[in-house]
Amino acid sequence: AVEWCRAGQTKSVIVSGGVDERLSAWAWSDGGQTEQQKKLKREEARFDAVPLMGALSLTANNDGLLACSSMDGAVRLVDVAGGVVDGKYPTAKEWLPSAVKLAPSVKEQLSLAAVHDDAAAESQQRWTSTISPIVKLVAIGLHSGDVSLVNFEDEKEEAMTLTKPAEVRAIATESDSNNNSDSSTRDVDRFTSCVRFSADGRLLASGHRDGSVVVYEVHSTEVKLSVRAHSKAVRALVFSPDRSTLITGSEDGLIKLFDVSSGDCIATLSGHKDWVNALDFNATYGLVVSGSSDGRVKVWDFALRECVHTFTTSNKSSPIWDLSVSPDDKFVVAVSEDGWMQILEVHA
Repeated sequence: AVEWCRAGQTKSVIVSGGVDERLSAWAWSDGGQTEQQKKLKREEARFDAVPLMGALSLTANNDGLLACSSMDGAVRLVDVAGGVVDGKYPTAKEWLPSAVKLAPSVKEQLSLAAVHDDAAAESQQRWTSTISPIVKLVAIGLHSGDVSLVNFEDEKEEAMTLTKPAEVRAIATESDSNNNSDSSTRDVDRFTSCVRFSADGRLLASGHRDGSVVVYEVHSTEVKLSVRAHSKAVRALVFSPDRSTLITGSEDGLIKLFDVSSGDCIATLSGHKDWVNALDFNATYGLVVSGSSDGRVKVWDFALRECVHTFTTSNKSSPIWDLSVSPDDKFVVAVSEDGWMQILEVHA
């Protein structure tokens, strides 16, 4: 997992994590025009105080807060500059949180009004999580296909559950029946594989193993969009900066764009030859960046709906599992299964 995040007003740092049970900080210096003048230096001791059992996913906001889900079943909030844990939430050990996504912070505060159902939430198995940019609000994907919201700002506040719409469940069940899937397979296919907030924190999207996508309005918990988006599992999500479009990536190798208001698929981007595992948005240049198991990172013009560049990593056969756009929108950091991390220039 990798995230390019802010560490103070002017500095940024790349944070990576994997099965080596540690977080690593990397300082990137774009000192000149030649490759020799661009340097990536590891900061050895920054996160020594953060206990970890294998990082599953990372995300950060503009206020220097990093969220990390790990194999011990916990989601931790970490102060990037200080390298200390700011909060911890344990999830069910049966299903580890596989993803954490944190959109940029905004100053506006929203109130959460919903009926709490702790008994139901506790009985569900957790799988994936994300954090609201508005408050320290963690969204945790459940094995049932629902999403649980936990507020780190107030430990006494009860969690709430966003329930996956019945019509989406019905579509998935009908498809499973047609494919003669057994009950255990149907249970696995329901779980929430990825979650992501919009940049202003007002919308939350969840992607699922059955190929469905749901968009909730956070403060009212109203369902804004529910659709069977892909024929295979949804593995990545990102909103356009104005939250009018949701972009999805799937194991079917396709990237799709959905109008959040109408629910219509307005474009399908094809070009990857394997799973689409990661998506991010470059707001300055209007670009969507995707990473795939085909070992390639593609850059797409959001307005033109076309690929404008393809990066092939050093090991062409190694899947890209995660990527992150730099805070200044000039670069992308991508990590692959072989353990390599590469900096790609996207603004030129």
